[in-house]
Amino acid sequence: MLAEFLADQGDWTSVMPGARACLFSLDERPGPLPLQLEHLHFETLFCLRGSVTLTRQDGSFLKAGAQQVLLLTDLAGFTGANVDAPWKAFWWQWMPGAPERA
Repeated sequence: MLAEFLADQGDWTSVMPGARACLFSLDERPGPLPLQLEHLHFETLFCLRGSVTLTRQDGSFLKAGAQQVLLLTDLAGFTGANVDAPWKAFWWQWMPGAPERA
Protein backbone atom coordinates (compact mmCIF):
# COMPACT_ATOMS: atom_id res chain seq x y z
CA MET A 1 0.00 0.00 0.00
CA LEU A 2 2.61 2.54 1.01
CA ALA A 3 5.69 1.19 -0.73
CA GLU A 4 4.98 3.09 -3.93
CA PHE A 5 3.61 6.14 -2.11
CA LEU A 6 6.71 6.36 0.09
CA ALA A 7 9.27 5.53 -2.60
CA ASP A 8 10.87 8.99 -2.30
CA GLN A 9 10.15 9.61 1.41
CA GLY A 10 12.98 7.66 3.04
CA ASP A 11 15.76 5.19 2.62
CA TRP A 12 14.54 1.66 1.93
CA THR A 13 16.85 -1.08 3.19
CA SER A 14 16.81 -4.67 2.00
CA VAL A 15 16.57 -6.82 5.13
CA MET A 16 16.36 -10.24 3.43
CA PRO A 17 15.49 -11.53 -0.05
CA GLY A 18 12.05 -10.19 -0.95
CA ALA A 19 11.82 -7.94 2.13
CA ARG A 20 12.68 -4.31 2.68
CA ALA A 21 12.12 -1.74 5.40
CA CYS A 22 11.94 2.04 5.71
CA LEU A 23 11.81 4.54 8.57
CA PHE A 24 9.95 7.63 7.38
CA SER A 25 7.92 10.62 8.46
CA LEU A 26 5.22 12.69 6.78
CA ASP A 27 5.18 16.09 8.44
CA GLU A 28 3.11 18.05 5.95
CA ARG A 29 1.21 15.47 3.88
CA PRO A 30 -1.90 14.35 5.76
CA GLY A 31 -4.67 12.90 3.71
CA PRO A 32 -5.60 9.86 1.66
CA LEU A 33 -3.30 6.95 0.87
CA PRO A 34 -3.51 4.63 -2.13
CA LEU A 35 -5.33 1.36 -1.45
CA GLN A 36 -3.41 -1.25 -3.41
CA LEU A 37 -1.77 -4.42 -2.25
CA GLU A 38 -0.58 -7.08 -4.67
CA HIS A 39 -1.39 -10.77 -4.15
CA LEU A 40 1.09 -12.41 -1.71
CA HIS A 41 2.37 -9.00 -0.69
CA PHE A 42 2.49 -8.25 3.04
CA GLU A 43 3.11 -4.97 4.83
CA THR A 44 3.64 -4.19 8.50
CA LEU A 45 3.48 -0.72 10.02
CA PHE A 46 4.78 0.27 13.44
CA CYS A 47 3.40 3.73 14.11
CA LEU A 48 5.74 6.02 16.04
CA ARG A 49 3.76 9.29 15.84
CA GLY A 50 0.40 10.28 14.38
CA SER A 51 -2.01 7.66 13.06
CA VAL A 52 -3.32 5.84 10.01
CA THR A 53 -7.03 5.09 9.61
CA LEU A 54 -8.50 2.47 7.26
CA THR A 55 -12.21 2.63 6.36
CA ARG A 56 -14.02 -0.68 5.97
CA GLN A 57 -16.75 -1.31 3.38
CA ASP A 58 -19.38 -1.31 6.14
CA GLY A 59 -18.30 2.20 7.22
CA SER A 60 -16.44 1.14 10.36
CA PHE A 61 -12.83 2.17 10.94
CA LEU A 62 -9.54 0.51 11.83
CA LYS A 63 -7.03 2.93 13.34
CA ALA A 64 -3.38 2.47 14.32
CA GLY A 65 -1.83 5.20 16.44
CA ALA A 66 1.48 5.74 18.21
CA GLN A 67 3.06 2.54 19.55
CA GLN A 68 0.59 0.34 17.63
CA VAL A 69 1.21 -2.19 14.85
CA LEU A 70 -0.85 -2.67 11.69
CA LEU A 71 -0.49 -5.86 9.61
CA LEU A 72 -1.82 -5.78 6.04
CA THR A 73 -2.35 -8.88 3.93
CA ASP A 74 -5.56 -8.09 2.05
CA LEU A 75 -7.26 -4.78 1.37
CA ALA A 76 -10.40 -6.17 -0.29
CA GLY A 77 -12.60 -5.16 2.65
CA PHE A 78 -11.42 -1.53 2.77
CA THR A 79 -12.57 1.53 0.85
CA GLY A 80 -10.16 4.22 2.05
CA ALA A 81 -7.01 5.03 4.01
CA ASN A 82 -5.88 8.31 5.59
CA VAL A 83 -2.97 9.53 7.68
CA ASP A 84 -2.92 12.25 10.32
CA ALA A 85 0.22 14.41 10.14
CA PRO A 86 2.71 14.62 11.56
CA TRP A 87 3.11 10.89 10.98
CA LYS A 88 6.23 8.86 11.65
CA ALA A 89 6.43 5.11 11.21
CA PHE A 90 8.60 2.12 10.46
CA TRP A 91 7.29 0.30 7.37
CA TRP A 92 8.23 -3.27 6.47
CA GLN A 93 7.25 -4.87 3.15
CA TRP A 94 7.57 -8.54 2.21
CA MET A 95 6.85 -10.13 -1.15
CA PRO A 96 7.56 -13.89 -1.07
CA GLY A 97 9.47 -15.05 -4.12
CA ALA A 98 10.19 -11.49 -5.27
CA PRO A 99 13.69 -10.55 -6.39
CA GLU A 100 15.67 -8.47 -3.92
CA ARG A 101 15.25 -4.72 -4.44
CA ALA A 102 17.45 -1.95 -3.12
